[in-house]
Amino acid sequence: MNANDLQLIRNASLIAARSHETDSESVPGTTRADLNSELTARYMAEVRQYSRRLSQVVNDTDLLRTLKVILPDDTLSVSGLYGLGFFTQAAEPALRVTAAVRMPEGFGGPRNRNIETFEGAVPDLLEDAVA
Repeated sequence: MNANDLQLIRNASLIAARSHETDSESVPGTTRADLNSELTARYMAEVRQYSRRLSQVVNDTDLLRTLKVILPDDTLSVSGLYGLGFFTQAAEPALRVTAAVRMPEGFGGPRNRNIETFEGAVPDLLEDAVA
């Protein structure tokens, strides 16, 4: 390996370490009330169904804390908000999907048409964007 290869490995390692920290960071001003109740209930039911150990956690708030959706200070983690939030864009506006039909060059009119913006938690974004 040459020096450039080693530097690329170091950079990838730094990015991977930072990504993990970002997911578990607190989103100030958020609470459990910011979660999508239907999505959260479905998630907890599935977790309890597929994990014998987690099925023993009876209290919903305790389960969400164990899963790092809710942090010890009662705020949501970034991953908890992105995965289960009702309107994640209120706290993190960058999490949205915008799709458009790009028109061919020489088309007389706007370059993009049928622009759609999708909002919500990641499961909702995916479901709406591919529908």
